Amino acid sequence: MLLLSSTLFRVACGTLREAAYRESIAQFRPAIEVPLTDLFDNDLSDTRSLAQVVAEEWTNRQHVPQGKLAAGWRGKSV
Repeated sequence: MLLLSSTLFRVACGTLREAAYRESIAQFRPAIEVPLTDLFDNDLSDTRSLAQVVAEEWTNRQHVPQGKLAAGWRGKSV
């Protein structure tokens, strides 16, 4: 796999189309492993991270988990 990156653009090339696709969308994965106490000061006893809260809420709403793609969409797009 060859990956060229700069501040202006990113080019991902791989022997497999899936590998290039994975590399191209990896930059959009949010970094949300931040403690809630760093973001909000309402409840300092809540030790969960933003990622945990998002995962819980998305599970309750039956959304596809963060970092996953629905199989039907993935099959059509790759």
